[in-house]
Amino acid sequence: MAAQGLTGLTSSYRRLSSCFFALSVIVTLWGTLWALIAWDYRTEIRAGFVQTDALSRALAEHTERILWEADQLARNVSLAVLERGIDIPLHHYFELGLAQSDVFLQIALVDRDGTLRASTEAEFEPINLADRTHILAHIEGVYDGLYIGKPVIGRASGKPSIQLSRAVRDAQDQLVGIVVISVDPRYLANFYRDVGAAANISTLIIGTQDFVVRAQQHADDTLRPVMLPSNSTLRHALRQSSAGSFMKPGEGSQPDRLVSYRELATYPVAVAVSASRDDVLAPFRVRRNLLLTAGLLLTVFILYIERKRWLLMEQLAESARQLDAALKSLAVKAGNTETLFAAAPDALAHIAADGRVAAMNPGMRALLGLKPDDPLPADIGDLVTRLYARNAGSTSSATPAELCSHLMTALRREPRKTMRRILQFNDRTPRCYEVRSTSLPPPGAGLMLVVRDVTSFYGEEAPDPDSPLTPSS
Repeated sequence: MAAQGLTGLTSSYRRLSSCFFALSVIVTLWGTLWALIAWDYRTEIRAGFVQTDALSRALAEHTERILWEADQLARNVSLAVLERGIDIPLHHYFELGLAQSDVFLQIALVDRDGTLRASTEAEFEPINLADRTHILAHIEGVYDGLYIGKPVIGRASGKPSIQLSRAVRDAQDQLVGIVVISVDPRYLANFYRDVGAAANISTLIIGTQDFVVRAQQHADDTLRPVMLPSNSTLRHALRQSSAGSFMKPGEGSQPDRLVSYRELATYPVAVAVSASRDDVLAPFRVRRNLLLTAGLLLTVFILYIERKRWLLMEQLAESARQLDAALKSLAVKAGNTETLFAAAPDALAHIAADGRVAAMNPGMRALLGLKPDDPLPADIGDLVTRLYARNAGSTSSATPAELCSHLMTALRREPRKTMRRILQFNDRTPRCYEVRSTSLPPPGAGLMLVVRDVTSFYGEEAPDPDSPLTPSS
């Protein structure tokens, strides 16, 4: 019972160990997948920020180049005004290719009172523009340099535009006029659409002093000025540094966006490029789904293998129980055999395959005159010698050498073959023995020697002492 309890405990321990091993493999697998997915997510986000940062740098360089060209054009017009007066013709600037007509919508001259005096538009009227902020900034003398106005609908051109203005001053620093250059905001904001960039990219051009949007990628938003709210993340970021990146939380159902911004080095303008996080992570989601699918398949495979392993362990345990039962049965049979061996009335001896005497029963010990504690005879020759020593002085039907040869022949015969011999000793009291030897099968092999006293059976009609050794099946 104790052995059975120990076996059951061992089986339960093996089951628990098997379950723990499978669980640890699954936990390790999903932990590794989680770490890999998290690393891939961070890598993809970093790559997205690298992309938006590179695009913001390109947009800043493009915007600064356009503003620099406008500034140089305004300086050239200012020099012409100082040399030839405020009423110089401007329509030939586009005709002669002195300005880019796809970038600059109009070049105009406004006098010190704010009245339009010249324009590249063929049919313009001298309207008063003194109420425009890009004109007031120079009339009131509060701004020097290229003024970048808010997007408006041009009164002369009738088109949405960003008004760039520069004051024309004489040698005494007196205001002579104002050069106004109208820039198409779509040309600035749709730069990436023009060069074939991804559709998920959005651009924004804003002033760093008033935080008013000068241009956006979507054309409808360029028709009216929009100011960044005071709690805008971009507005806060521009106060902190001149360039950087951040994740902008989505509003409502809108996804988060990766934003990179950069201030222009020469002009009070900043550009921002943003990309939808969902679009940036699209390749990541494909890889993540593949990893999760692989993880699920591996988990099912591990569970399947573990179940098969568990069933094999159960089969092994059942085989072990059956083997244990068989060994116990053999032990019982061996115990019964030893009991029969010891209780047999005849003299019995087990001769090993190498001729060594392996065991004897009490009957054989008594026949040879050995006490229970005396050592066994060494081999067949020693056993025959002791047998003949007990009958010293008697004549026998066979010599010790003949009997040894008989037993050695029986030892080499096929398993379960029996040889018998009648051995007779003649003295005052004749004695007659039947010597029977049976070869044993593997794994024990060897020989079972039986010596039976048959004197009472033969009586006075004892067999011929010279009868040959006869085998029997």
